[in-house]
Amino acid sequence: MKNMHKSLEVIESQVSKCMVAGQTLVITNQEEYDQALIVGKKVSTLLKMIEEDEKKITKPINDSLKMIRDKYRPFKTQVETVKEDIKNKMTKWFNEEEKKKRIAEERIVARVEKGTLTEATSVAKLVKLQENAPISNGSQTSILVVKIIDIKLIPEKYLLINESLIKEDYRKGIEISGTECSYEKKVRL
Repeated sequence: MKNMHKSLEVIESQVSKCMVAGQTLVITNQEEYDQALIVGKKVSTLLKMIEEDEKKITKPINDSLKMIRDKYRPFKTQVETVKEDIKNKMTKWFNEEEKKKRIAEERIVARVEKGTLTEATSVAKLVKLQENAPISNGSQTSILVVKIIDIKLIPEKYLLINESLIKEDYRKGIEISGTECSYEKKVRL
């Protein structure tokens, strides 16, 4: 613990110097650009040092977490599979029962429209159907699902651009209409 505090004191001192160097840096000519490159490389080295120091503490913790998760993963996977199977069976049964109820209701309404069933009798039958309807007891939720019917009709604001795929194809020599690809210089430290 004492070594960690000493290490943090050294890092804090170096970060303070780094902050001053970065804030006072002005680039108006080649000499200042070259100086900025030297400072930038020192900053990159400091960042690596901080990350390495941090890993000395976090790696054993992360290794322990990985080991613990690996021990429990098979059990969790098995139980999650059983849970998903139960949910699927419950959903299937409930949806089938709801469908049967809907069909029965439609038949009652059709018979009333045909005149082969009185409204009073139809109300009694509909009430009985409702009383015998399956009850989810809070075990269901409604999930919004989007199905793409015709992508050409979807407004532009809902379409995402896969920039990684465009770059990959550009590097292969494939031109993508509506795009312009070029290389820009970026400083790397």
